[in-house]
Amino acid sequence: MIRIAVVIPTYEEEKYIEKCLKSLTNQTLNRNDYEIIVVDANSRDKTVEIAKKYADKIFVVNKKGIAYGRFFGIKKSKGELIYTTDADCRAPKKLLQKFYDKFISLNKRKKVVALSGITKFQRFRGKLLEEWYYIYGKFISPIQFGTVSLNGQNSLIKKSAILRSISGKKLPLFMDDNFFSIHLRKFGDVIFSKSQELANYGSERRIKNLNFAVRSLCRYLIAMRELKKYGTVSIEQIR
Repeated sequence: MIRIAVVIPTYEEEKYIEKCLKSLTNQTLNRNDYEIIVVDANSRDKTVEIAKKYADKIFVVNKKGIAYGRFFGIKKSKGELIYTTDADCRAPKKLLQKFYDKFISLNKRKKVVALSGITKFQRFRGKLLEEWYYIYGKFISPIQFGTVSLNGQNSLIKKSAILRSISGKKLPLFMDDNFFSIHLRKFGDVIFSKSQELANYGSERRIKNLNFAVRSLCRYLIAMRELKKYGTVSIEQIR
């Protein structure tokens, strides 16, 4: 029985996707208990070709946006839980099992619809980004949007809740994790854990140089304002 569907939206990720998918196929969780779904936004490189070696399902779509890719994959999945990550992330061998066990344990005490872990980075700038993701998601987002915000690179979400919460809504091109969190909170608790057992690893391409980091931050601030004012985001994340 499929318990978890791993959904990865991609666009020209040939540099990263193989390491990501290798880590996900090498989990301690029984391979029959989870499926890997790649939703590609019509890449022109070898992303799809590489993904075919590892993924259970691959869909090529013509519509842009990480949120669209994630939601498309969720609708096509069989899992009762959805694990979201990005193509440039890697999962430790026990990660899916740890997420599943923690999610089940939490739901014995309260209604939890989504659980996030941190994404770890190697270099100093990456460490700053790691702390920012956690501080923003756990402490700033509740003030700004009224809810803890998921880390889209490393989250487990109840499928029925995400389908009920965002079906029919205009999906954002950017900040999908914030968007999902805002709507998921209506159906249960959204939790962000700093436990090392729930941590995965990410690349530092988003802060590869100071100019890129500044432009990313500016785009992020614009997106936050759009999401708060209009309920969606019309700009894309820079790559």
